[in-house]
Amino acid sequence: MRNKPFIIKNLFLLALVWIGLITIFLAFFLKLPVYVSYIIAISLLNFGCYAYDKRQAKKSGWRVPERSLHWLAVLGGAIGGIFGQVVFNHKTRKPTFHIVLWSSFLVHSVIFLVFSPILLKILLRQ
Repeated sequence: MRNKPFIIKNLFLLALVWIGLITIFLAFFLKLPVYVSYIIAISLLNFGCYAYDKRQAKKSGWRVPERSLHWLAVLGGAIGGIFGQVVFNHKTRKPTFHIVLWSSFLVHSVIFLVFSPILLKILLRQ
């Protein structure tokens, strides 16, 4: 097996491409606001990471670093993390996960609400 830094770097680049492609698809083809498209894309990625991490925990395999799960939540994937906790019953006993997920959700909800009048105007014009 190759060294972990090489694999992690490639996974990071793959994650960036995933977020970009899904955001572009949702924004341009489904006409969703870019911020909403981004939140959906990174939440799907975070949900997938929770699923993978739970599977690896059961198999005693290589896990997703907790720091990565936290960063995905902070960068906008809190909704995916919350759903990942509920669906997979994963990381539910760790208080730091609840704090990071819910505080990130709150911050991004405030960001959305602050900019939602602008988004609403844009949507109504189309």
